[in-house]
Amino acid sequence: MQLQTQLQSNVRTKEITCNAVVVCKGKNTKLDFHSLILGKQMCSFVVDALCDYPTTTIDKYEDYFKIAKDHCGTFDYTIVIGGNMPLLSASNMQNLVQYAIFKNANLVKFTGGYFVKNSYLKNATNPMCDNVYTQDFEDFYLVENKTQLRQVTKIIQNRLIAKFDALGVEILGKVQIDYDAQIDGGAVIFGGNVIKGYSHISSGVILKENNVIEDSFVGNDSCISYSIITNSRIGKNCYIGPFAELNGVKLLDNQTVKGNKEK
Repeated sequence: MQLQTQLQSNVRTKEITCNAVVVCKGKNTKLDFHSLILGKQMCSFVVDALCDYPTTTIDKYEDYFKIAKDHCGTFDYTIVIGGNMPLLSASNMQNLVQYAIFKNANLVKFTGGYFVKNSYLKNATNPMCDNVYTQDFEDFYLVENKTQLRQVTKIIQNRLIAKFDALGVEILGKVQIDYDAQIDGGAVIFGGNVIKGYSHISSGVILKENNVIEDSFVGNDSCISYSIITNSRIGKNCYIGPFAELNGVKLLDNQTVKGNKEK
């Protein structure tokens, strides 16, 4: 993938190529970099942040310089990065790459990895860093134990809720929303709801308290109360609950499903 970067205002733009390797195993940690954060593997967040570059994942730990040499191919630069930085974004990585190119650096160290000029690495017997990147430090936060995993999960959940709030979703209490869930503006979500997997909550939906919705679609203007919906498709203007359980159900528009009120 081509990356164009303006190095200096009086220098012509140079086309360069860059690839990335995400290392999904730590050196001295028992934490699995495939651990789930809101239904998404932790290392997948890092892969997403590298969306501008061809990216390879490896499930073993080796010396990062050896990894870079093994995967440099015909690229000008290689990023080698650990898969335990789920707060990263594509803009974080773009800023790092632009910084390294502007500095004409051979080897940039950043929290959790390296950015390497491959022509330098191929000829260096003892690679040495000539730059350290410290910007966006918070987003390069390393997750190395379960306590940090819980802390980062809260941060990512808050980011998701802020995103939905900006889209016009009303969230009226503490909820759990998986990273890949979709909620359209105009939906109202009361406290105690758990929305898991690839669920899609349409505009006008009201989720009253304490529902669990997993890998399901809920159509416009439907209302669900104290129910469990799994692998199902709910039509428009439906009312479900309280205490209903639907699994693998396809419900047409304008339907009512009542549960066992004695639960």
